Amino acid sequence: MAKRLPADIEGYLARLRPELEGTLREILGFVAAEFPALVLRLAWNVPHATLGGGHVAGMSAARNHLAFSPWSAAVLAAHRGRLGDLDSTPNLIRIPPGWALDRPLLRSLIRARLAELAAARPTAAKKSPAGKSKGLPRRRPRPI
Repeated sequence: MAKRLPADIEGYLARLRPELEGTLREILGFVAAEFPALVLRLAWNVPHATLGGGHVAGMSAARNHLAFSPWSAAVLAAHRGRLGDLDSTPNLIRIPPGWALDRPLLRSLIRARLAELAAARPTAAKKSPAGKSKGLPRRRPRPI
């Protein structure tokens, strides 16, 4: 019988081994306290911090580590020198269970991602006039 997917973050945390759950709870608590404008929710069945429609950070648990992703290879690359002994890929950091939370690192990663999202948002001057789409042109039907 297939396992049911978690309905919320608490359901996700309840499935984890205690040492992973404690570390992830600490990370989520820090994010919620430090960045109250962010919404913590499940996306793709794992916890995410979002702002509007933008993903700021994603977190998930594996067998022997937690994964933290700032949803930006550029943000992670800019912080590579601050990761110390943490294992990483171009897209995520592997956090061991029981990790002593590096608040300045997490704060910096999230602030950098928020700045990246803000820079990508169109300003009022860049928005197209009402009814004028800057999307792809419509395809003309082919003759039969």
